[in-house]
Amino acid sequence: MHSGDNPITRSYAGIAVMVRSHPDVTFVAAHPNERADFQELLTLMDACPNLYLDLSGAGIFRYGAIAYGVRRVGSERLLFGTDYPICNPRMYVQAVYQEPLSTEDWENILHKNAERILGIGESGRENARKPG
Repeated sequence: MHSGDNPITRSYAGIAVMVRSHPDVTFVAAHPNERADFQELLTLMDACPNLYLDLSGAGIFRYGAIAYGVRRVGSERLLFGTDYPICNPRMYVQAVYQEPLSTEDWENILHKNAERILGIGESGRENARKPG
């Protein structure tokens, strides 16, 4: 779901109701936007283990944002995204690699979490839809 500047899904209370009402469904919020929205999404993720965050969109390339998200909710809940063709994908790759994260965190964000959620690749076959 689009969590950035879209007036339909911009209500985090509405998103919370939807996500909590369907605990067996995996939801992915995209476009965390700037600091206040990003923090609000992380707080919602604390309360909703079936909510993940796609790192595409504005704000996430600010140094320290991804590491902060990893500290708050764990690298197992963050998904790589680029917002291509609007944004340059290299900017988002570098945003992940420039953060002071472990190799495991980088791998989780860049591919393992998507594999797990989609049930593809080694991570998907072993741990379909199970965080961590």
